[in-house]
Amino acid sequence: MINTKDHFLLKASTSSVPVMKADYVFQIDTTAYFNSPIKETGKVPSEGGLISYAPKLSLVANRVYYWRVSPDSISPLESFKWSQASFAYLPEEEEGWNQSHFFQFAQNEFTDLELSEETNRQFEFGKEYQNVKLRNKLWT
Repeated sequence: MINTKDHFLLKASTSSVPVMKADYVFQIDTTAYFNSPIKETGKVPSEGGLISYAPKLSLVANRVYYWRVSPDSISPLESFKWSQASFAYLPEEEEGWNQSHFFQFAQNEFTDLELSEETNRQFEFGKEYQNVKLRNKLWT
């Protein structure tokens, strides 16, 4: 997805509406690991349905951002149940779809193309090859 300067609101939906009022945790970061120093975490109370969060983070043009949302895990026995997505912030572009970062491509399934390990982040053609032999002849 492409976000523009006029459109920056994270939205998620619950599986059922209405549900009991609960807190939902949103996180946004520049890495899919959610461990950078600029990671932002926020809580939103909601009764289900559409849940919106407006991050306070200042976006940098031409950068990919990852975000995720989960019901708040107050109990140490429960863990977060994250749903995540990503977007590119391209303020001069129209809204649309985009993939431009390693972690976005890593979520794809490829046919006859492989994405190498994270250290070199290169695409490689698959190892299964088919030979095709063509003959061309002019009939009189």
